[in-house]
Amino acid sequence: MTTNEENLDGLDHNEGGTREEEGDDLKTLLAKALENYLPFMVKKIKETMEEAVKTTIADMITEALSNEFDRRLPHVNVEGENLINEGGARVNREIVPSKPYSLKDFKLSNPPTYTGDLNPIVSSRWISDIEGCFRTTRCPNDLKTTFGTCMLRGVAQR
Repeated sequence: MTTNEENLDGLDHNEGGTREEEGDDLKTLLAKALENYLPFMVKKIKETMEEAVKTTIADMITEALSNEFDRRLPHVNVEGENLINEGGARVNREIVPSKPYSLKDFKLSNPPTYTGDLNPIVSSRWISDIEGCFRTTRCPNDLKTTFGTCMLRGVAQR
């Protein structure tokens, strides 16, 4: 091999390959360093990806819920003055049922009857149960007395 050929490959063949040995040593050291660092890198990448996925999923769920609420519920502007339905029409602040509330609607909750038992536990229980029926059926306040008295029987009715 001539001197020009030796210099073309970048190695100094005259020194017995020391640059080549140094390169091999450097490659070995680099390989060991990467081998030691790899588990740490994988762990960090995994943590970063998990956090990114969680954040993305949470954002997607939040957006989907927000869109669904916006679609189903009337909108209130910042001042709280206008209620707008999904068609863009103005609606009243008070939610008005589509049909009048009736005794039949109330009885769908299977309200208990009260016979006038003087036991305070029995009467308190009836009051709690009937109030639960009022809440469940969304009975208007002005009809609660009327519908409650319809559930009285016997001595309690007099």
